[in-house]
Amino acid sequence: MRSSPPKSCDSLLERVERERATFDDEKVPLLSYQASAFISSYDLLREDAVSLAKRSKQRRSERLRARTLLVDVFTGVSPEVFLLCVITTPITKLEKIPPKDIIPMLRVWWRAAPHPRGLTAVATELCDTNSIRTLISSYQQIQLSETSTDTGMSNMFLSMIVLIRLRLPSAYADSFSRIESGWKQGG
Repeated sequence: MRSSPPKSCDSLLERVERERATFDDEKVPLLSYQASAFISSYDLLREDAVSLAKRSKQRRSERLRARTLLVDVFTGVSPEVFLLCVITTPITKLEKIPPKDIIPMLRVWWRAAPHPRGLTAVATELCDTNSIRTLISSYQQIQLSETSTDTGMSNMFLSMIVLIRLRLPSAYADSFSRIESGWKQGG
């Protein structure tokens, strides 16, 4: 049985809905606090390995979790919901929300919620002007290349184990079988 999502998911959903309700069909610029929140998230998406390396390990991890959530919201739900998340929730709270719980909830909510044209216009303009789609695409490409590099290294390691097993006396073969089995299982 699946447990209920964390309170942080419900809280985000409530904030996003409250903010969505403030939009109508008229396109109006973001208020100053909303613009500041957008800029903070924009800066988060622009961070690279060099700028992240200047932060503590804990802060790097927190910021990467928040960035991953924002990327998942943008690509898995919509630019409008991405904007609503950005302007309603500080990065320090975003990083605590598990994407596997909130993304499905946001999709269901967004399908049922009214989509004010003003929100769509503001989200489109901000995301296009600031190349959010390009930033997110670049981040996903980096993630994909790191994953494929890790997979390549895993395959190389497993190949080395097989070669070593072939050349060792049978007394050692059992030890290498356990290592290989543990490696394949991720442990």
